[in-house]
Amino acid sequence: PPPAPTRPRRRRAKFGRDRRTFRYMAELAFVGDGKASYQIYVGGSPVLTHVGFEYKERQKVKTIEHTLEPLFAMWRDERLDATEAFGDFCKRVGQPALAAFAADYTCTSTIMA
Repeated sequence: PPPAPTRPRRRRAKFGRDRRTFRYMAELAFVGDGKASYQIYVGGSPVLTHVGFEYKERQKVKTIEHTLEPLFAMWRDERLDATEAFGDFCKRVGQPALAAFAADYTCTSTIMA
């Protein structure tokens, strides 16, 4: 007898297996990458015209405030005008400039114990 017909295999989407394959539209996004640890993405558009980029990875919850404070201070002081969104600013200056500013910035808040 002839072999039984086989059904075509369904291909499953591989979403969620590698977070780096995702594109984040948010101006600021937190993606869990471990226990009390997050990847931080910035630079997405508030009107969804461009995606964000990874700013930092493996940031502990206790130090997230110290990671974000320099970015907000730079945005406050160096944005083009009062209407430039945070995500648009981060996209314009880029990750290297954000990291350089943060390296020289002295945080005003204390780290929670």
